Amino acid sequence: MTDDKASKKLVPDHLENVFVDLLDALSAVKQLSEISCLDADEEVLIKKALSTLVHNQDMERCSFFKLVDNDRLVNVAGLSYLEAVDDTDFFATPQEFKVGEAGQSGLKKG
Repeated sequence: MTDDKASKKLVPDHLENVFVDLLDALSAVKQLSEISCLDADEEVLIKKALSTLVHNQDMERCSFFKLVDNDRLVNVAGLSYLEAVDDTDFFATPQEFKVGEAGQSGLKKG
């Protein structure tokens, strides 16, 4: 006689996904900690960090914004998965947003 509970998976599928996400996050943290701030200028440093996040955090595109004058966010750098894989550069006019403008996550003025 077989026990249905014993024949089920020991680890539910959602826990497997959480575990994989945790490994991806730890890989990203490890690679980010290995980037030397002394070897490169700010642009190269940011590009390496964005590439690490794109590769390890299942992102299609990753951007870095700088707060200017306490009321504007200016895009300093951005990288897509294809740019990271092909090691190509795409140049565009930097995006700029007012703090609290729709579409920003986690930022509200006041």
